[in-house]
Amino acid sequence: MKVKVINKFTDKHTSKIHEVGEVFECDEARLKEIQSNRRRLVTVIEKDAPKKVQETKKGE
Repeated sequence: MKVKVINKFTDKHTSKIHEVGEVFECDEARLKEIQSNRRRLVTVIEKDAPKKVQETKKGE
């Protein structure tokens, strides 16, 4: 999913500084980890589309 930085922060995994207004992608687990901080650091701007499961019919 795509998230937008609303408060500058340093990523503890990559040591990258994320500036206000920057947009980056992360997965659901990483988003929850970032949001566990006391300050609101990011906002979701685009969620991943749910994966579609193709159904097959027997005999086809």
